This record gives sequence, structure tokens and C-alpha cells, in this order.
Amino acid sequence: MSDMTPDFDFVILADRAEAINGKLYMMGGGWESVGLRRPGDAAAFTIAVGIGVPWLATNVEHKLDLRLEDADGQTLTALGVSFTAGRPATVPQGVSQRLIFALPVQLAFPAAGAYVIACTLGERERRVPFQVAIAPAAPMPPLGTLS
Repeated sequence: MSDMTPDFDFVILADRAEAINGKLYMMGGGWESVGLRRPGDAAAFTIAVGIGVPWLATNVEHKLDLRLEDADGQTLTALGVSFTAGRPATVPQGVSQRLIFALPVQLAFPAAGAYVIACTLGERERRVPFQVAIAPAAPMPPLGTLS
């Protein structure tokens, strides 16, 4: 990390996550595959992002861009977040800070296959690949066997 450029500490896909008072609370984090009932269904999950901000990059607006890409690199959806890290009086001069974001999303996937969450911060990029699978339909029990 240069003195003027924020950088990624981590990007994690999770079933659910919250960022509260500089801490990340996560359930079901770190997965690399998600199952859907049928193509076109949406999956709800959270993208947890930690960003290291050097002292000289505080009090400056930065932009975090996130994209969902398919296996061909085509962007299916995108969102952007602007942020500024301040300089709290309790932080000694020259000390970097970590900002944590928990970004809940609900994204529809047109088909099973490989996808990527691509996160861009200035010229830096972090890519998190994952798979979408269509779950097989549960077989129906023979007639007359249900009670």
C-alpha cells in the first residue's frame, strides 16, 4: 500500500454480514458456491470488504466499485460506494486505518456456471470467483405414501 492509495485487506462472500463500530460480524462467510432452485432466481448474500487507508489518504473521497461478471467477463450488474476515512483525534499521526463495509445484495443469476464479484478501488482490483449451481428438484413421493 502506497502512502496515498487505499488497498484491499479482504473481500469475502457471506450468507450474512454486518459492519458495526469497525468490526465485522459474519455468518456463513467464505463460500465459493451457491445453489438456486432454477435459472433466473436471485440469491441474497453480503459482500464484506475491508480496506486499508493510509494516513495520507484520509480526508479524501475514494470510490469502491463492485461488479457481478459472468464467465465471459460480461458485467451483469454494478454498484459503487463513495467513502472518506477521517482522522480521529485518538489515532496517532501516520497510522493507517481499516474501513469495513458489509454490502447486502440480492442478485439474479441467469444460469448455472462461473461468476465473479470484481471489486475496484482506484487502480487496484480484487476478484472473488464463485459457482452457481441449480439444485436438482426433490423427487415427489409415490401417491398414497403421504400421511
